[in-house]
Amino acid sequence: MSWSRTVASLVFMLGWCGCGEQDGDDSSPAVRSSDDIVYETVGFVLEDSSAGSELCYTVLTSFPPQCRGPRIVGWDWDTVAHEAASGTRWGHYNLVGRWDNVEFFVEHAGPADGPIRLPDGLTPLSTPCSPPVGGWPAPDSSRTTADALSAATVAVESRPENGGSWIDLGDRVVENERPDYSRAIFNVLTTGDLEAMEAVVRREWGGNVCVRPAAVSLATLTAWQIEILGRIANDPGYQYSSVDVAGNRLVLGVLRASDALRRTVEAVGDRVFFAELLMPR
Repeated sequence: MSWSRTVASLVFMLGWCGCGEQDGDDSSPAVRSSDDIVYETVGFVLEDSSAGSELCYTVLTSFPPQCRGPRIVGWDWDTVAHEAASGTRWGHYNLVGRWDNVEFFVEHAGPADGPIRLPDGLTPLSTPCSPPVGGWPAPDSSRTTADALSAATVAVESRPENGGSWIDLGDRVVENERPDYSRAIFNVLTTGDLEAMEAVVRREWGGNVCVRPAAVSLATLTAWQIEILGRIANDPGYQYSSVDVAGNRLVLGVLRASDALRRTVEAVGDRVFFAELLMPR
């Protein structure tokens, strides 16, 4: 197992949920745009027996792969290298074309020069508190174990004012080795009193703690995420969503954030970052 620099208590991502199957669904906020803007992107194109060629960014790694996205107009499999199996064709490409909020009109396609680059918009899971004068105090090593970390996380997540929590391991990570929590910093956001939340953590955790204010609780963010998904899941441009724990906000992966899509989302909650997948050329 490879351990990353930081461990978050929750990063909740939702994607591949029938996007592109919007016929007859009046809940989609998509309105065709007449803007004549040329975009470029690195994306995955797939065609199976259930639909025509579609542009995707989140892909199920089955064989053949599966995904859903907006229809791609002007696509010709005879002009690009691709794989095929069981009635499905797919490939990974550099794409240039136009987007009208419903369909992507391809003008050029070539081999991808790198992986799909999702602009996730996630805030780094580092420590937002400045070190105290003299540096962080020595921890109580008997209470900086994985069990203590788990107990502190459970205690924090049981609080309605919890805005999210994560552990910052700094640079003290060795690839393929279990983390050493003895010098880790437990970070937590709260909509309530900072000292009260710190006391909740310190009852279980013997290491260093950073508590910062949150604009909204984690429960509110996840409730917003579910409600927003219910409103935009069939929008052709929607691809994925996640909770940005350290940023105390949601991230929505969309081809482009149209005015109609923004209004639909912001009617639910205002702490949303739109990670746009198509870049103007």
